[in-house]
Amino acid sequence: MKPSEYPQLRVKKIIRESAQTKTLVFESPKDFSYQAGQFITLLFSEKKADRRAYSFSSSPETDELPAVTIRRIPNGLVSRQLIDDFKPGDTLYYSHVSGNFTLPENINDNQHFIFFAAGSGITPVLSLIKSLLTGENRCRITLFYSSHNEADTLFSETLKTMQQRHPEQFSIEWLFSVSTGQKQRRLSHFLLLQFIEQYVRQDEDTLFYLCGPFDYMDTIQIVLRTEGIAPRQIRQEHFYIPRLAKAPEPPDTAEQSICLSLHGRTYLFPSKYPESILDAALAHNVPLDFSCRSGQCGSCVAKCTQGKVWMRYNEVLTDEELKKGLVLTCNGFPIEGPVVLEK
Repeated sequence: MKPSEYPQLRVKKIIRESAQTKTLVFESPKDFSYQAGQFITLLFSEKKADRRAYSFSSSPETDELPAVTIRRIPNGLVSRQLIDDFKPGDTLYYSHVSGNFTLPENINDNQHFIFFAAGSGITPVLSLIKSLLTGENRCRITLFYSSHNEADTLFSETLKTMQQRHPEQFSIEWLFSVSTGQKQRRLSHFLLLQFIEQYVRQDEDTLFYLCGPFDYMDTIQIVLRTEGIAPRQIRQEHFYIPRLAKAPEPPDTAEQSICLSLHGRTYLFPSKYPESILDAALAHNVPLDFSCRSGQCGSCVAKCTQGKVWMRYNEVLTDEELKKGLVLTCNGFPIEGPVVLEK
């Protein structure tokens, strides 16, 4: 499908957050919905559906209109266009809203939500914290926020106001890489251990949410796991992952048939390495949703009900979800026979 065949969003207002960052506030279309912490996939270019995923900085519980915050990427074609050229009244096409970086369905007073955010990784974290602070629960919320310096810290005033309104519930540790104070500098292994000892209580149900550069989250996750934190307690949102120097091959590279149930229709098509299941589906005009194509967002997830799917990379699906048969089609390859999928 061409971008013009997808639904549209109209820009209602643009807010400059910093020299390199703006928030686009959209008019809310009929039946448009999202959850705090999710992202929307926007489409560009009429010739091919170039896609970019942007996290909501708004919350459906606190904000009347949906909004995404966009940071200029050096030499980034799309981000430069959105930052420099877009104005109120302009429209954008979108394919879907997705993401598993969300809050649990049931939240109680005994829960403690600990957020680690670096740079623009604060965007979905802000959305989540907004939602948590609107509920009737009295769960604890702790934010460890790493940035280069205080002046360039996104949403600093918003977060300070939220903390002042909820001093007993919400606490923030500000970490600035240019700070001369040892404690307020980069999040290190040693400092992370200090924070765990100071903030994590054994009598609480603690969930950890991580969003920032790959190495930043990798370091935090290693320390948390070493300290006995279970994988089910850790959730990550990836904006970027490094490319593998040499991508591993599936144990079976023969062509296999795929049967995919999607939106009430059944599609049959072949899939053969090096094409992933997603690539094969798109080549046969199957409208399978996707965004990052690198195993980090979950837009392309499907359930395997028959056969085997080998995944090259997965930073989204939990062990419980894998046991249920969920697979990432962008990094999935059929092996050892035909595969049946449901979306």
